[in-house]
Amino acid sequence: GVPRSATRGGQRATMSLDQLTVMVITFNEKANIRRTLDSLRWVPTILVIDSYSTDGTLAIVQAYPNTRILQRKFENFADQCNFGLSEVDTTWVLSIDADYVFPQEGAQAIEAAIQGDAAAYRAMFRYCIYGEPVRGSILPPRTVLYRKARAHYVNDGHGHRVVVEGSVESLPFSIRHDDRKPLSRWLQSQINY
Repeated sequence: GVPRSATRGGQRATMSLDQLTVMVITFNEKANIRRTLDSLRWVPTILVIDSYSTDGTLAIVQAYPNTRILQRKFENFADQCNFGLSEVDTTWVLSIDADYVFPQEGAQAIEAAIQGDAAAYRAMFRYCIYGEPVRGSILPPRTVLYRKARAHYVNDGHGHRVVVEGSVESLPFSIRHDDRKPLSRWLQSQINY
C-alpha cells in the first residue's frame, strides 16, 4: 500500500529519518562493511553491534560519523539483535546484514514507508558476486524495517528472524546482498552449523 501520514489527535504527524536507526550485527566484516555504510550515508544513526572483530572492521566503522559501536560477546543471532533493540531509542529500526548494499532510491522509499500505518516492511534481495547481480538467485524477502515497539527476534535454525505484531508490507526496491568474504570462510561456517 501507499504510506499515509500518521495522525495524532486529529493532527497529521510526520515521521522523519531522525526516527530511524539502522542496526547491523558485525564480526570480521572488513571485506563488506565499507560498501554497506557508503550506501547508508543518508541515515542519521547506525548502531553497530560488534562481536569483538579482529580484522579492522571497527576502524572502518569509526570513520563514519553517523555510527555508534557497542561490543557484545556473540551467543546467538536473536540475543544479539534483541540486545541491539534494547539500545535503540527511535520509533523505527532498519535491521541489516553487514553485506547489504542499498540502492539510491532506498532513502526516499524508506522515508515514505515510515509515514505509513504498517508495523513493518519486507525487502526483496538480489544476490551479487563481486557487485554483479546473479540472474537466478533465490533469496526470499526478509522483514528489514519495523517499528521497534512491535518487534523482537527469535532463533530460527542456524539463523534468526524478527517477529512483528501487525501488518507487514513490501518496500518498492531490492537490496543487494554482496558478501565478498572468501568462499572458504562460508564453507567453514556451513560445516560449523
